[in-house]
Amino acid sequence: MHSFGGTTLTAEELAQFGEEYLAFLSRWHRDPDQASPASWHISVVFHAFPTPERGDAS
Repeated sequence: MHSFGGTTLTAEELAQFGEEYLAFLSRWHRDPDQASPASWHISVVFHAFPTPERGDAS
């Protein structure tokens, strides 16, 4: 599974987005001893940062 997207946010909105994202992950968290034998551990990676302006070499 792969997803890519973007949006325009203020610093405050990004903070709220992060809180909601962590709550979402928490909702799906299971302790390994409670997981189905058919389940796999899934790694989730999240990055949120300002998009560099075109021509910005930094």
